[in-house]
Amino acid sequence: MSRIDPTREHLIDTYRKKAKHYDITSRLSPVPGYPERAQRLRAVQALKLRPGESVVDIACGTGLNFPFIQDGIGPEGHIFGVDQTDAMLARAQDDRHQLLLRQRHCHQRSFPRPRIGQTASTRPLRTA
Repeated sequence: MSRIDPTREHLIDTYRKKAKHYDITSRLSPVPGYPERAQRLRAVQALKLRPGESVVDIACGTGLNFPFIQDGIGPEGHIFGVDQTDAMLARAQDDRHQLLLRQRHCHQRSFPRPRIGQTASTRPLRTA
């Protein structure tokens, strides 16, 4: 296993600790009542998804965007969830969605074969 940078290692460790309660606590950030769900919905609606499309959700976390994406792509579509934290991906696994989850850093570009039609990320990406 290659050595990862200490900042990234700290970030991964932080999200491993947050994963169990992330879906609940994200509703309180940055303040209680923040319209996070509505923002996710608007972001996915802006993609104008079509049935059967494949979507990459970058920094998918626990998969909070997946239901909105699934509504757009239908049962024939596929969601490729990418996150650098294994614990977040474990929470994202759900039999209701056609998912392929991968643990990757945002600079690693290894995606499976079906042609990717859309890419989504509703959280800002930060690089060192």
